[in-house]
Amino acid sequence: MSRFRSLRDGQRAAKRTVIDGITFASAAEARRYATLALLQKTGKISRLRCHPRYELKVNGRKLTTYVSDFEYRDDDGRLVVEDVKPKNAPIDRLSRIKMDLFNILNEPHGITVTIVRME
Repeated sequence: MSRFRSLRDGQRAAKRTVIDGITFASAAEARRYATLALLQKTGKISRLRCHPRYELKVNGRKLTTYVSDFEYRDDDGRLVVEDVKPKNAPIDRLSRIKMDLFNILNEPHGITVTIVRME
């Protein structure tokens, strides 16, 4: 059996990777974590969190939960929420809906999801 499963022409399945005891869905996500961990050690960012969960509610009613890849504070203290996606690959429909809902609910607070494209 091939270690890559066919998704669409030209796409491959992500390979789970573990760094610092944290399991990442892909090698690209793990590489981004390594970069962010280094930025935190040098003081450029703070409060790095992996896979934070956000309950998305409207009028007090929970619609769904969105799990981003990373959350941290930048050097200006602003909250940054990141989702790592493969370069040149479409974002699946459910992920796009959850990110859009997160953005709609949190944009008034100055928080939106930043998509980081990596190979």
